[in-house]
Amino acid sequence: MAKSEFRNPRWLGISFFVLGIAFSIATVWSFGAGLSLWYALVSGFMAILGYLAAIEAQISCLTLRSDDLEIRSLITRQRIAKNDVLSVTWGKGAPMALKLNNGRYVNVPQSLWLQPQDTANSIRAWLKYKTLND
Repeated sequence: MAKSEFRNPRWLGISFFVLGIAFSIATVWSFGAGLSLWYALVSGFMAILGYLAAIEAQISCLTLRSDDLEIRSLITRQRIAKNDVLSVTWGKGAPMALKLNNGRYVNVPQSLWLQPQDTANSIRAWLKYKTLND
């Protein structure tokens, strides 16, 4: 199997961090320039969102292990046993989802800047590898 961990590109986290810095500077500048309090509050809020997005971009990933699959983001971490995954579905304009043995679907987060077709094909290969080695 070629790729077992799918992450966002590093430039994405860096660009969100730079955006957070820009809004932090705008917040400080608005206080120094005597602008409206609303301008400072909005730019401060946007700075916080930029920093959170940078952290999310660096933390979130999809990992294929020999016995399970892990979907990790800033606030959630979900492990799904390999035997519980029946198939993976993907369609144009729809999120990629894992179909489980109990009939439930688990969406793969859209926060990952992944090519859904490539990732779905990798998960299909991972599942096929399971059936060949069991």
